[in-house]
Amino acid sequence: MSVQSSGVHAPRSTTRSTYRGRPLTERALRINDLPACARIGSADMSALLNLGRSALYKWVREGRAPAPIAPGVWRAGDVRDFLAQQGQR
Repeated sequence: MSVQSSGVHAPRSTTRSTYRGRPLTERALRINDLPACARIGSADMSALLNLGRSALYKWVREGRAPAPIAPGVWRAGDVRDFLAQQGQR
């Protein structure tokens, strides 16, 4: 038995989607507006890098992503610097 599409599609989201189609978190969307000392959580980092949490921590272990200042917490300034470096490559 085959499944037929009705031809009706859900409207596309206007927010930027990332890992597995999840939308960016509010904090991730405002990363450039946050003060350098603001804290970014692992969900925000995962969204910004388009990675799952396991892959995010693997990148941290390998030195491919900035180290957190506390478990699951990054400084917004460090994250912005990292993203700027990635954009130059």
